[in-house]
Amino acid sequence: MRFSEETIDLILDIKEYSGGKLKNEFELSALIEFTINRQNRKTFEDIIFRAKFLKGLSKVMAGYNESEDKREKLFAEYSAELRSLTELINTAISETDPIIKDSFVRKYLELTPECFMNLNLLLEDLSACKDYFNDRKFSV
Repeated sequence: MRFSEETIDLILDIKEYSGGKLKNEFELSALIEFTINRQNRKTFEDIIFRAKFLKGLSKVMAGYNESEDKREKLFAEYSAELRSLTELINTAISETDPIIKDSFVRKYLELTPECFMNLNLLLEDLSACKDYFNDRKFSV
């Protein structure tokens, strides 16, 4: 798959902004290509917002040692947001090439420990995108 110049330039900017820490450049490029560059920016904004939220929520959960009831509520919220994120990603890739769609499903969306680990790495990249766009918005 070939990405547009706009997508390539944006990925390079985000990669530089993140200090070269992007781990899923191809998939991130595909999401950008199939959302932002196809006039569906809102879907991408929702994806990166949820990714940033999930990253923060996982940090809260990792350090939470209080009541079991509150921990269960945090876990339920995390699960609901993660489900919502995967639905958004599915929507974003729904009309892509079947090979790319299958690759996303096998790498990120199946219910396996490996996919969960991969999805968390993708969350890191999507969160970096959110930081990049937030920084850009306020630096104008």
